[in-house]
Amino acid sequence: ESERESWLKGSTFTNKNNSHSTTENHEGNLRLELEWNIDTLTTLIAQPNVGFNRRFSNSSNTNAYFQESDSISWGSNSNNSVQNSGNAGLNLIFSKKSKEKKGRAFTINVGGSLSDSNSEGNHKSNKSTKTAPPSIIDQRNTNESDSYNANIRTSFVEPLFNLKNFLEMAASFSTNSRNSDKMQYNKGLNGDYDRLDSVYSNNFENQFYDEALELNFRHQESEYNYMLGFKAEPSQTYSTNNYINGDVLERVNKVFNYAPSAQFRYNFGRKKFARLDYRGRTSQPSIEQMQPVKNNDNLMQEPVGNPSLNPAFEQTLRLMYSSFNSDRFSSFSAGIFGSFTQNALVTNSIYDATGKEYSQTVNSSKNPFSGNLNAMYNTPLVKNHLQFNTRTELRYSKRYGYSDRSGIQSPYLDENHLKLRLGDLSDTKNWGGEQNLALTFTTDIIEVGMRGAVSYSNTENNLNNNTTQETVDWTGAGNLNLHLPYSINISNDLSYTTRQGYSTFDQSELIWNASVDKAVFNKKGTLALRINDILHQRLNISEDVQGNYRQLSRFNTLPSYFILSFTYKIAKFAGGATGADMFRNGPDRGRFGGRGGFGGRGGFGD
Repeated sequence: ESERESWLKGSTFTNKNNSHSTTENHEGNLRLELEWNIDTLTTLIAQPNVGFNRRFSNSSNTNAYFQESDSISWGSNSNNSVQNSGNAGLNLIFSKKSKEKKGRAFTINVGGSLSDSNSEGNHKSNKSTKTAPPSIIDQRNTNESDSYNANIRTSFVEPLFNLKNFLEMAASFSTNSRNSDKMQYNKGLNGDYDRLDSVYSNNFENQFYDEALELNFRHQESEYNYMLGFKAEPSQTYSTNNYINGDVLERVNKVFNYAPSAQFRYNFGRKKFARLDYRGRTSQPSIEQMQPVKNNDNLMQEPVGNPSLNPAFEQTLRLMYSSFNSDRFSSFSAGIFGSFTQNALVTNSIYDATGKEYSQTVNSSKNPFSGNLNAMYNTPLVKNHLQFNTRTELRYSKRYGYSDRSGIQSPYLDENHLKLRLGDLSDTKNWGGEQNLALTFTTDIIEVGMRGAVSYSNTENNLNNNTTQETVDWTGAGNLNLHLPYSINISNDLSYTTRQGYSTFDQSELIWNASVDKAVFNKKGTLALRINDILHQRLNISEDVQGNYRQLSRFNTLPSYFILSFTYKIAKFAGGATGADMFRNGPDRGRFGGRGGFGGRGGFGD
């Protein structure tokens, strides 16, 4: 259930939506990992995998559009589908450390996969307005697709001068190819779906290529270390949509992304340090933003491509301080984060007389920015028995967008329907904060805790007459845990939350969770029962603030449930490795920070 307020010059445009969906998923996966230590310096790892999926889904929604309090259009949609898919892949990692020069290491990662899927289902939708006759869609659709991808990545670490200076280099190439046939059928006079919709049925072909080169210089001292790096990543996308009616939509998108980075860390002591991070990153517009595929999924929304988009460049800066007092077992951390974006990719929304939204991505004329300040402190008031914790957060952001609703018949500026007229600049300021306090008393038999929190959000938009919109969340909570004889534990957690400013949504909830567990088999196994939301009161409410709208949503996902579980600690395998050790890092081994990558086995940091 959602309510979106779109800010327009001189008025507010509201969309109320209520949707319901159910999904049933049957999935099976098998992944193996084989490791061969060829010698003390060389390792080969193979990771094959195979999987299948069968998915049933049903969804429906109703929507109504209002200008101020006047209803201007309304409609509904429903979809159901059945999908079957399968996939298989293989990943190989070869890692070798140098015998001649300590710190030198080389890694190569080669992989590939393929997948196949098919689905069929029904799509129904209708739209009614005060000024136009109703529009109805009743179709059956089928979709068959297959894809494959291949990738190769190499990384090399070379010590310079001594083991305090390192040059880290990595290069990669990947490709992905996809082909799909989407067919949509209208209902005929005999009631069967046998009339092919040639406007939206199409064959889709896509090839994607991605290359990357990364270069980092790192220097290490006992008191400080720093890193300077740069990553260049060009990519190319070639797509073709062949529509049954003869239309052909060919799209080529060649981009060049780059990302400079820097990091500095200073150690004031063994457990006290400060760290400064900088990152610049370009974000290219997606091919859908530049030239979207024709579809009739939503009669009240129509995306419009913008082939003249420029890439956005985002710069972020983060400063963090952390300390731990081992004598008192107390800790403190604080951080400041800030970012701003040039040529930001924002939405331009134009509404026609029926309330239909035409949306196009454009480059913002102003630079959005955001900032965040947070601090955390944790200390025992009575050693081993009474613990105090507090966390504070302050945040501010400024976003931009464009919107207009003049009731015009056509929002386009050209006859080819390639460019929308630019709406009024929407300037949205949002600031807020959160404060948390917690106190916990612990003994060998009982644990009692109390928590309190308040969260505040303030939103102001220039097109909404600078009217301030506020939300406040208040929460009080407590927990009681008992450690009984015979290795039995009983836990209870109770929290009460009340909210203000969330339109007509319910504003309070009382959540009670409880669990009981018992250790068995010489404490190697644990049998547990946990019940969530015993009182059936959970309300999932969220707020989303963007450049030209504010949306309040309430959703319901499995509010009350219980879990009965059994856990057993498996003994170590030969060589001292546990089952978890054998699968640590999963399929990402060989990347920066993983095995064979920067900071992994055979890499910098060994």
